[in-house]
Amino acid sequence: MTQRCIVLGLMPPAGVVRLRAAGIEVEIIPDPSTVDVEAKLGDVDAIIARTSPISAALIESAPRLRIVARYGVGYD
Repeated sequence: MTQRCIVLGLMPPAGVVRLRAAGIEVEIIPDPSTVDVEAKLGDVDAIIARTSPISAALIESAPRLRIVARYGVGYD
């Protein structure tokens, strides 16, 4: 079974290349506020986000979800 990942927001191309080289199918949603993200999560194994909020409802709509990752740096 192919592993599938959704990236919420933009991700540097080098990161996408590394995921695909690992055999992961990647779908990038550049502006998650314009898409029904929950409808796309039925067969997703991973969600990667930079600044997009990840709610409990979003997680619950992804039955295969195994990991949620946030990337970047900041001064929180």
